[in-house]
Amino acid sequence: MPDVNFFLQRKLARKYIQILLIIQTFLQMHLRKLSNTHCVDDEEIVFEVTHPFHPLFKQKFKLITYHRNWESHRVHFYNNENRFVSLPTSWTSLFPRDLFVEQSTGRSLFKVTDLLSLIQLIETFDQDIHQTDSDHSEK
Repeated sequence: MPDVNFFLQRKLARKYIQILLIIQTFLQMHLRKLSNTHCVDDEEIVFEVTHPFHPLFKQKFKLITYHRNWESHRVHFYNNENRFVSLPTSWTSLFPRDLFVEQSTGRSLFKVTDLLSLIQLIETFDQDIHQTDSDHSEK
């Protein structure tokens, strides 16, 4: 029978893929421009930096372009010093909000499901340690 780590890794991988698909769909709907049509910039897309430890936190910028790299999505814009820079999309308001984080408003650092998964993981490690100890004591 596969161990708990196997199931946790599969569950995390599924969640990761679901999040990526949500982001991809969102970005395709809101940021995609057809390359064969004339681009009219009547509608500006403005975003806010939402990463709490970034120096540009809570500042708003006009989106210039968006790129999807191998493992990350990035927004490109001109900063206050008129330099062309980029940030991960997950650090901006263009990234879908986490409803748990929004509702907990800093009261809880962890989700209940994550804590339950952590308990299972710790119990598995504890069982492995006891099993290893008993194997060594029998020899």
